Amino acid sequence: MDRQGMLSERFDEAVAYALHAHDRQVRKGTEIPYAAHLLGVASLVLESGGGEDEAIAALLHDVVEDQGGLTREDDVKRRFGGRIAAIVRECSAEQKTDGAGWRLRKQRYMDGIATCSPSALMISAADKLHNIRAIADDYRALGSRVWDRFSADEPKGESVLWYYQSLIEAYSARSDAPARLVAAISRTVAQLERLMSRPPCPVCGAGDVTLIVWGMPTPDDMQAAPDDVSFGGCVVMVDSPDFLCQLCGHGWQAERPRW
Repeated sequence: MDRQGMLSERFDEAVAYALHAHDRQVRKGTEIPYAAHLLGVASLVLESGGGEDEAIAALLHDVVEDQGGLTREDDVKRRFGGRIAAIVRECSAEQKTDGAGWRLRKQRYMDGIATCSPSALMISAADKLHNIRAIADDYRALGSRVWDRFSADEPKGESVLWYYQSLIEAYSARSDAPARLVAAISRTVAQLERLMSRPPCPVCGAGDVTLIVWGMPTPDDMQAAPDDVSFGGCVVMVDSPDFLCQLCGHGWQAERPRW
């Protein structure tokens, strides 16, 4: 019996197709099935007003780039139609097999944002939002060790920040950019940048570190809690810590100059 809702059996077929194509692929440096990313991007696209074609293309956005090139693209076109194949092709601009270096590949991807279709633009923004949220979460757990997963130019953390900050500029230059997705990318990049500006936990190495505010907190401190600051109370001792690890609970003082 045919469904009558927004998502038809074509979406079901795309889910099965994506799961099969990426069957053994996992998220970089983890044991998380790659399907988690594909389903997450499709969810963000649907939540941003995308239709079934955009949702299907979101599920398939990496299938040409990672799983078969032109042969796979022809198969996508045969199964799901020319429009979806064209969107997937636009989302596959970051070729990894032509010998180009990391920064050049990223620059080429960003250059394509200026001329890609609105559908590909939405999927690209959803893809990058899902990625930067995962990076920020992993940085909180692992600290700078997370950069070992990346092939970015050294220093890797700064290169990744450059890429996402440049993406925000490229998206913002488009009047038809999905504003909510771009704003969410911008917020997450800013959060990651703040975390990276603090020392990692000296006990567990995590990057989920907050500044400890002693005494009466300001309105800005209240607004920043609990993501950016922790409250230490009114009594300040000589050995009162400056930083607190949100993962293991260790507190420590910042290094102070010796006179």
